[in-house]
Amino acid sequence: MKEVYPDRKVGLVTFSDDIKVIGDGTKDTVAVDRKFNGDYDFLLKNGRTIASTSFERPIKETYNSLDQKVANMKTEGSTALGPGLLTAIALAGEGSLGSQVIVCTDG
Repeated sequence: MKEVYPDRKVGLVTFSDDIKVIGDGTKDTVAVDRKFNGDYDFLLKNGRTIASTSFERPIKETYNSLDQKVANMKTEGSTALGPGLLTAIALAGEGSLGSQVIVCTDG
């Protein structure tokens, strides 16, 4: 994607017992406490709010940081797939028309 679509914005959301929004990898990770995993309205609103500050730069500028974050990922805890996916969809919904969510899981 970095070579074919260098101006696209790409972000990362991880999910285990809790959700972590790494975003474009250039800012601090935003952790969403697991106590909100069953709160649809909170996750949707929170994802939309986080989107405004987590995906500001295109992949041509953030690739190295994202690559490092992915390389350092480790499996941990359960898999809060639903809450993680809802958060990612809320983030993508604030992006450009045609934004996509790609799900990868160790399960």
